[in-house]
Amino acid sequence: MEYKVIDQVIAGFIAETPLNAASEIGLSKIYDKPLVGVASAEDALFIDFKAASVIGACHLLPCEWLPTAQSVISYFLPFSQAAGS
Repeated sequence: MEYKVIDQVIAGFIAETPLNAASEIGLSKIYDKPLVGVASAEDALFIDFKAASVIGACHLLPCEWLPTAQSVISYFLPFSQAAGS
């Protein structure tokens, strides 16, 4: 699957889900468009997470979670300006 498709699917879900609102407090949108990233499951940066100064030995590498993993998809949900006020 191409990055563009992954980004569109995640952004579409956030834009359309009723869970992205808090009508009881007059907030029609909690999150803006998500930031989406894709990395190789073999990316050496994942090893850095095992450093005690970052996360530590308890952090599992993608291949330790799922031995056949090829990619890791990460996303961040930024608050809308209205939610931040």
